[in-house]
Formats: sequence, structure tokens, C-alpha cells
Amino acid sequence: MHRAQEKGLVEIHIHNLRDYAYNKHRQIDDKPFGGRAGMVLKPEPFFECIEKLTSERKYDTIIYPSPRGKLFTQQDANGCLTDKYFIYHRAL
Repeated sequence: MHRAQEKGLVEIHIHNLRDYAYNKHRQIDDKPFGGRAGMVLKPEPFFECIEKLTSERKYDTIIYPSPRGKLFTQQDANGCLTDKYFIYHRAL
């Protein structure tokens, strides 16, 4: 990715999900349903961010990784090479 950026082949934009949270503390995580230990990410900030981005331009591909989803392989990445605009949305 770094080499592609240096060559001007790709632009990477990172968006802060807290900018899309609407509570007092800009919180993007919450306690899991059922009171179990740990925290889970709220879906609202993700969807707000995607809605804003898609309102600004059309994207060829939007990828939402999920623990239950399909593995993102090199073949999938190669398929994105022809896309001018795509979103790979992941939580850090």
C-alpha cells in the first residue's frame, strides 16, 4: 500500500467514526446485549459514515468485513483493481 501511495496509484482516506456518533461523549462502542463481558461497536456510526461517503460519489465496491463473513483473499483484492472507487470498511 505504501509503495502504491508513493507512486500515486492509490489514495487512502481514513475517517474517524467518532465524527459520526451523536451522543454526548462521541462513543462508538457499547456493552453487549445480555450483559456479557467486553464491548461491541455500535453499527450506527459505520452506516452514517458509509451513507455520507456514498452521497458524495458512487462507489464500485463496498466491503464490510465481518467475523462471520467470507474471507477476503488475494483473488478478491485483485478483483478490486479495476474499481476506481471502493470502500474497505474495517474497525481498528
